Amino acid sequence: MKTLMKNILIVTLLVFSIFCGEKKSETESNVVPEENIYTEDMDSYDESEENLLPESGSEISFNEMQKMYVTANSGLVVRDAASTDGKKLTVIPFGKAVEASAVKNEDMTISGKTGRWTKVHYATGKTGWAFGGFLSDTAPNEMSESDVNKFLTTPEYGWVNTRSTYFIAFFKDGRLSLQGDKGEETMWEGSWKLSGNRVTLSCKEIKELKGFKLNATYTVEKNGDLLKLGSESFKVYKI
Repeated sequence: MKTLMKNILIVTLLVFSIFCGEKKSETESNVVPEENIYTEDMDSYDESEENLLPESGSEISFNEMQKMYVTANSGLVVRDAASTDGKKLTVIPFGKAVEASAVKNEDMTISGKTGRWTKVHYATGKTGWAFGGFLSDTAPNEMSESDVNKFLTTPEYGWVNTRSTYFIAFFKDGRLSLQGDKGEETMWEGSWKLSGNRVTLSCKEIKELKGFKLNATYTVEKNGDLLKLGSESFKVYKI
């Protein structure tokens, strides 16, 4: 009897031991190793995140062509590379329109203007790089320096002040004269100088004119008028 009870106890302990061992194995099999919790490669993840931002100096293409206008008075140089060291391909005149397709992802300042190198299409099948600091999405309202120079020195044009009492004549050699209402007497003589669409008049008084000063800088409007804020303006007329 004692032997039977002993055998039953041994079998019971053996079964219990096996059962506990299986439970432990099952529990351990359900434990996820810590190194397997992060399934992504963190190195490749960081790299892909950085690649979302364009590198400085890289090329950014537009979804569609953008029409832009040259604002440089002397014209805008187009080069074969996005650098002032690039080979000069052509010069686009002031006010002319170009099609832009891309820019460099880097701001820079040239001749006081800040912008980015822009890929432009300036003729059929021809492209190059121009500095975007001298490009605008709106057409300029002012005349180019070369156009102003040609316009001012055209003999068939003259300029009269708003009271129709003084008339200005410009000469190609840089001289100017200011005459009376009938052009019979030269009351002032002097010189003129251009900078973009602004003309500076420097005059020497010949005959006293009370309350009138001509030593000033005027803006030449697109219609040819000479304007100066807070001063008398001059209207262009055809002789």
